[in-house]
Order: sequence, then structure tokens, then C-alpha cells
Amino acid sequence: MKNILLLVYLVLIAFISNAQKVDYIYQSCQTSLDKDKVGIVVVHDPGLIFDTCPQFSKGEAAFYKYISRNLHFPKGQEEVTGKVWVRMVIEKNGNITNVSIVRGVTNEMNKEALRVIKASPKWKPAILNRKPVRSYYFVPVNFTIY
Repeated sequence: MKNILLLVYLVLIAFISNAQKVDYIYQSCQTSLDKDKVGIVVVHDPGLIFDTCPQFSKGEAAFYKYISRNLHFPKGQEEVTGKVWVRMVIEKNGNITNVSIVRGVTNEMNKEALRVIKASPKWKPAILNRKPVRSYYFVPVNFTIY
């Protein structure tokens, strides 16, 4: 009887531990265009590796083209340059949520970076075990006048 109870207990523990929901997966996803344009995703479980990393629906080059076309230098900030790091969650359906500033420059630049990222078209979500998963993605938004 003790053996049966122990077996049931172990099966129940194994089932519960496998049923835990993982809200976010973290992994480093280096982009191909530029080492400064990195989708940084930090691994909290080294055994979990995306089948594919999250990506802009029309490709990486199109994402940075979208940013350059839609980003407006804030008035009165022309003398200031810098990089605003934005963190976002890419949901299973490709929507962007939970957009926030990780490292900013000025309040005006931070607000403009948030505006542009929040207005971004849908993304392709990260894929893990052939299923879409939520993931964090970090984007540098450069404010430079050429």
C-alpha cells in the first residue's frame, strides 16, 4: 500500500511540475544587420532554446526602416543624441504589449521611442517546441542627427 501511495505521489508531483505555466522565455537573439541592433532575450532556463526568435513580420531591415520613417526628433532636443533602450513583450499572437524604457536619454526622447514602438505593426512571435510563446524583446532606438 505504501508503494502505491508513493507511486501516486511521485506521478502527481511530476504532473504538477510539468503543468507549470511559463509566462516568458528568455534567450539571446542576435540580429544579423548590426551588433548594436540586438534583440536581447536573457536565458532563465538554459535548457529552453527557441525554435525561432521573435521577429518583425516584414523582417529586421523593414523594422529599422519603420523606426527611421516614423521616429521624430523631439523639438528642442536637436543638440542631444543617444540611444533609448526599449523593452517590449511580443505576445503569442504577435501583438506588442508591456512597452517600457530600460535605459533612456531625455523624457521627450523616451516618450517618442515608446510611441513609435507601441505603434509598430505585428511581429512574428518566438516559437518554442513548435508553439508560439510570449517573449521579451529589447530594442535600441537611436536619436542621431546626420
